[in-house]
Amino acid sequence: MTEIWTIRALLGWTTSYFEQKEIVSPRLDAEILLAYALDCQRIDLYLSPDKPVQETERTVFRSLVKRRASREPVAYITGTKEFYSREFKVNRSVLIPRPETEHLIEIALERMAETKEAVIAELGTGSGCIAVTIAAERPDWKVIAGDISDEALSVARSNSTDHNVDDRIVFLRSDWFENFD
Repeated sequence: MTEIWTIRALLGWTTSYFEQKEIVSPRLDAEILLAYALDCQRIDLYLSPDKPVQETERTVFRSLVKRRASREPVAYITGTKEFYSREFKVNRSVLIPRPETEHLIEIALERMAETKEAVIAELGTGSGCIAVTIAAERPDWKVIAGDISDEALSVARSNSTDHNVDDRIVFLRSDWFENFD
């Protein structure tokens, strides 16, 4: 008789496997990767824990688990990372947005709460998470985002379009302040 792999069983096995591999957040990583493989939300895993997972889906999931076990970041595997309650595209041409960077946004918004007009420059924009978030939170501010990498600027532009702020950000290919007026 063939074993039936359910969502619950896959999460349990994968969490244990990641623990053995000393992955920092084994359960969270297992959930994110399984939801990605099943093309669903993480909450769906809990709503249907006894749902059988088909062989084709398990094959996809297995490949994701192998990548994570070899220390590839989950964000690069899935191609996205949440930042300031927004989903951002990421790839190897940009750094993965860090949760601590959200604090930078909070401080800027708090300290400049009364500022009606401002010009904000982000150097080394990468994924554009800071520039996009500032533009989304403060539509009255002008945002300039620079990066030396064309690949990074492409990711940042895509993220600005996804979050409907592309008309409020000027992107510059620049080595730090080189092309800033």
